[in-house]
Amino acid sequence: MTEQRSQLRLMAMNYLARREQAYRELAEKIKGRVPDLDSELLHSVLGELVEDGLQDDKRYAEMLANSRSGRGYGPVRIHMEMSQKGLPESLIQQVMDELELDWFALARQQCEKKYSAADLEDWKTRGKAGQFLQRRGFTSEQVRAAINGDEWE
Repeated sequence: MTEQRSQLRLMAMNYLARREQAYRELAEKIKGRVPDLDSELLHSVLGELVEDGLQDDKRYAEMLANSRSGRGYGPVRIHMEMSQKGLPESLIQQVMDELELDWFALARQQCEKKYSAADLEDWKTRGKAGQFLQRRGFTSEQVRAAINGDEWE
């Protein structure tokens, strides 16, 4: 049993060496590779990794939030992705609050990147711009502010 334990730890560390992983995501990957695995053993091994500081959901959430916001995604989409990764709601909220991003400015920046001010004079294009920003995960308030923004150059 100790051999299986060390193999599980090595497998988990290999996943973590490639990139940060959420606890649930890591557990699912390992279960996928070792189908008849005792879940108590798995959670014990993963618990040790958490205690050793090798796996940290907060660190993963921060990395995910920074990465996605850096790519121009909004708070709704980032929140949804974190939820899908199995992160607790309280942790998601904490990380989102700590980001301290101006979501309105980010939405406006994404809109400016794709559409010019002249393009947004047309109602049809404004609708497309709104849909684009909503797909990127911005709230309707942020979308409206970005499309009606006064700061077009």
